[in-house]
Amino acid sequence: MREKKPIQIQGAEREFYYLSPNKDGSTEKFTQYCQKIYDFLKLFIEPSATVIDVGTRDGDSLIPLLPILKKGSRIITFEPEKTEFDFLVQNLDMINTFEGQVDYNNFAIGEKTELRDFVWDTKARNGGFKTEQINKPGASMCKWDKEFQVQSFCWNDLEESLKDKMMKASYIKTDTEGCDIEALNELLPIIKKTRPFIMMEWWPFTEEKIRDFVNTNKYAVVHPELRQIMYGLDLRNGYCHDLFLVPSEKVKYQKHIKGK
Repeated sequence: MREKKPIQIQGAEREFYYLSPNKDGSTEKFTQYCQKIYDFLKLFIEPSATVIDVGTRDGDSLIPLLPILKKGSRIITFEPEKTEFDFLVQNLDMINTFEGQVDYNNFAIGEKTELRDFVWDTKARNGGFKTEQINKPGASMCKWDKEFQVQSFCWNDLEESLKDKMMKASYIKTDTEGCDIEALNELLPIIKKTRPFIMMEWWPFTEEKIRDFVNTNKYAVVHPELRQIMYGLDLRNGYCHDLFLVPSEKVKYQKHIKGK
């Protein structure tokens, strides 16, 4: 049983709520996280934006966006793990701000339409496709105590009505424990058309894939906390959990980014 807790974000017009997964119901760290993400993303996301979230979990990554998004916006979520997916629906529905504006998809985005092996850390409530890099020493602090299969869909096999909505996206967030580039490559039709801002996870040992993606698709990599362009991905001294990707043609217009 998760406890409904208020989340107060400075700058928001109202109070939001979250079903805390913590046994003691604490939300102090989560509120700090929400404030940090809100303060950054409000610089880039328009109130009427269409947002895609791949690896949404229980919606914790969306709570900081809710004060930004207004009427006319749309949220499109993808979460394959059923328990977290159910809490995702509860977390967004109980806020009652985005009725009819959220698309919930209980499956993953991947290069093939198939059942994929999936590993899961019950305590951390975290998981991803079973891949070679997910088990590399130093890649993650998670302990994969469960393994099961989840449904994955490639872009071509998504329903046309869903793809039509997705083609309006101006912001994409991915967090898939090492398969972010696989997901983003499936979303290339959107990326090429709308040139969205992208928040992705820097998963250790995927640096070459990240570099290839940003170079091929002409994106700049920004450190979201320092708000400056990163010119190299070095695990030894430059690691940060999230990377913010900005279309190269938009960089010069972003007054909030350093190192241009």
